[in-house]
Amino acid sequence: MFWFKISTIIYFSFILSYLINILVTELPLDDRYKKLKIHFTLSRFLSLFYYPLMYWFLKSFKALSFWKKLRHGVVLLISMVLFITHVLGYTLLTPWIHFIVFSILTISLFTDLEHQIIPNEMSFGLIFVGIGYSFFQSQMLNCFQGMGLAMIVFALFSIIMMLFGQSHAFGAGDIKLCLGVGAVWGWQVTAIALYFTFLIGGIVGFYFIFIKKKDKESYYAFAPVIILGLLVALIYTDSIFDYYYPWVNHSFEIKK
Repeated sequence: MFWFKISTIIYFSFILSYLINILVTELPLDDRYKKLKIHFTLSRFLSLFYYPLMYWFLKSFKALSFWKKLRHGVVLLISMVLFITHVLGYTLLTPWIHFIVFSILTISLFTDLEHQIIPNEMSFGLIFVGIGYSFFQSQMLNCFQGMGLAMIVFALFSIIMMLFGQSHAFGAGDIKLCLGVGAVWGWQVTAIALYFTFLIGGIVGFYFIFIKKKDKESYYAFAPVIILGLLVALIYTDSIFDYYYPWVNHSFEIKK
């Protein structure tokens, strides 16, 4: 039974990683829908039972650059983690939402790294998934509070950056991705995620501008910073609120 579970995890991880890598490759293209039609046909769907396993041995894969091969490997590892957390019961969200949300974040991460773009299909998809998930969880108020908080914070930081002569502080895709985070996880996780996002983003910006001597108008991928801030928030949000703002979670400690 143990080896069956392991084999199943590996098998479906190859399938999920294959689908994610297709979207990372094709979504930034202007003719992406024509490209995607080639991949998502009935024959290709049937080939999912074996093609993702064979793909790693094809000449087309071997011809890829080192960094794209590395991306495929990282996506495969992420896919395995998603299935392992699902099997062990450690998912942060309900199973289907768990796979959809983290697949969207993975695609957004790599499209921003490789093409400096977060496809609308991913950012708006995350927002709609978050609203739908919150509706069925009876958390609509928390959902809209999270989205509202993200809008306010980005608006304030954009105004501050404009006062310092930075005309294009953030990309629209970055803002929409944070709106999706707010829709899925609500205001508490979003507040901590945004705090660490801008803290890490400030450090990265300082590095590029003052160490690497990049131009102030140059763009660097912000999706990795957003996702890193979210991961920190998912780990520490409850601890931070329990320690600094105990009235929020009703976690007062009565000392004897």
